Amino acid sequence: MFVVFDLAGVPRLEDPGNFRAFNVVCPTNLSDRQTVLSAVGRLDEAGYLWVERAWLEKHSPRDAAWQKGFETMVTYAASLGWVDDSGAIRAHIESG
Repeated sequence: MFVVFDLAGVPRLEDPGNFRAFNVVCPTNLSDRQTVLSAVGRLDEAGYLWVERAWLEKHSPRDAAWQKGFETMVTYAASLGWVDDSGAIRAHIESG
């Protein structure tokens, strides 16, 4: 699953059924990258984006199979400390 920002800074969810990958892809040449990223979550001091669960659910297929796969992914991420108290999920940011 990938949160991909276009050159205008608009995010979209790609490959929502891929629960083995979770990354954010954002162009490096955006004028205010931090503001753009805040559309889906919050940037931490280590350079990770904590993606809001509500944003992911809003932009997903939301069928029963997706929900089950998503919950499994979140449970695994939580076991590694990659889910915060608000339910946001930590993602690496890749330049694209």
